[in-house]
Amino acid sequence: MSAAVETWTCSHCGAVNKPSWRFCARCEAMADGSRRADHLPKPGRNPDQAVLPGLVLLAGLVAVAVGAALYGSVAWDALASLVP
Repeated sequence: MSAAVETWTCSHCGAVNKPSWRFCARCEAMADGSRRADHLPKPGRNPDQAVLPGLVLLAGLVAVAVGAALYGSVAWDALASLVP
C-alpha cells in the first residue's frame, strides 16, 4: 500500500493523520473536512450593539455624580436638622 492511502491530510491545518483517526491530531477537524461543533468559533458581537449599554451606564454615572454634587450637601443638612 502506498503512503497516500494509509494517511489522510487535514484540509484545515495540513497535518498528516492515520486513516483510523476520525479527527485531526493537531486541530481536531473531522476527516471529511468539517469542524466539530465544540471547536467552531463563537459568533462575533455587533460593535454597534456594544456601544449602547456603555453609553447608558456612563449617562447614569454622570447623573448620579451631578446630583450628588448639586444636592448632596443640601440633603445631608436637611437630614442633620431632623436628628435631635
